[in-house]
Amino acid sequence: MEKQIVDVRAKLNSSEQTVATLMQRSERELASLEAEKAARVKAESTAQALKKKCERLVREGGATDLQAEVDAYKHVLNCNVCQGERQKAVIITRCWHMFCEECVQKRIASRARKCPGCSLAFAESDVQRLYW
Repeated sequence: MEKQIVDVRAKLNSSEQTVATLMQRSERELASLEAEKAARVKAESTAQALKKKCERLVREGGATDLQAEVDAYKHVLNCNVCQGERQKAVIITRCWHMFCEECVQKRIASRARKCPGCSLAFAESDVQRLYW
């Protein structure tokens, strides 16, 4: 009789461990599925927004929006120091700010070696050429 009780308890412990393992695995899989669902919902909303933008561009001809986007990109590429006279051509690797080569060379020549964007000191070796 006692042997049967010991065997039943051993089976019970084994079953409890199996249940605990399965519960942990199901919780991990549930978390994974929830993350995938959130990513899918985000992708669907992005796709829907892009579809609406595409439909609007087709309906309106899109020339004004495209020109505005091109102008915005040109503004991003132009140097902030000389107010857009030249395009950004070098990067200061200490702070990762970009400017036209002439503006940075003027700072180096005048020994005012601080980034025009954040005033972080830089050396001439910190200036690297950008290739667009």
